[in-house]
Amino acid sequence: MSILPILHSLINKQVSPLQKTEHTQKPHFAPSRFLAMPNYDLFEKSKNGKTFSDETFQKAKNIVMQSILEENPKESMVFILNDRIVYQEIGEKSYVTPSKCALSLIDNPENQVVMIHSHPNLPEFGNYAPSLSFDDFNFLILSKGAKSIYAINSKGEFAALEKMGDTKVSQKRISKFEKMYKDELKQKSMLFIRQNEEIYRLADEINEKLARGEKIENLDKLIRDIQEKTDYTNRMVISKEHNFWQNHSHLFNLKYDTNFSYFI
Repeated sequence: MSILPILHSLINKQVSPLQKTEHTQKPHFAPSRFLAMPNYDLFEKSKNGKTFSDETFQKAKNIVMQSILEENPKESMVFILNDRIVYQEIGEKSYVTPSKCALSLIDNPENQVVMIHSHPNLPEFGNYAPSLSFDDFNFLILSKGAKSIYAINSKGEFAALEKMGDTKVSQKRISKFEKMYKDELKQKSMLFIRQNEEIYRLADEINEKLARGEKIENLDKLIRDIQEKTDYTNRMVISKEHNFWQNHSHLFNLKYDTNFSYFI
């Protein structure tokens, strides 16, 4: 009896990570709504020091997590100003685009807006969610009134980039940085492909032996090994953005922080 169906359900055959899986669709303005009535307080200069309380952060996480825990997960984003959740955007499966009203908040250099958005799990990579994308970085760095940007996964864990000072940069420098980002992610993706090929080679060997009626010792252990190799490979590829920000966020005077539990 072949265990091919079993192995396929365990391995969850991957798509090529060279295909962009996030923020690749043409942007659209997403539905949006104020969570606080617009008034002068909304646009007043932010307080010095910490830009939000733990209570506000938890409320923001709960809001953005709702959209990724639905049957058809979507990204969403909330904006915090002066320790108040003032605005929410509802996006699509893999992106969220701020409306003109939201842009007026983050374009005001006197503000220190905190942007918190959700990152859905990616079934093609073991149902793990990635860290911040280059689009997230670009959005933060070019928004004069934005202080930080957070990505929240389905567990409520976060990954964040925060401005630590002056981040004025030229478009030429950002373009060079984007090339570095793509080159490093491509290298990780090629490693993912090679490791994935090795996993399927092992599965094929098992199925061929079973097809010939051969007895396989420690079959359960072999299947567990394949599961573990698959999970490690998924975690490795989903950590590629995380590894990049760990190593390079300081180049733009940014602080990177995360408590995602599965990054390696």
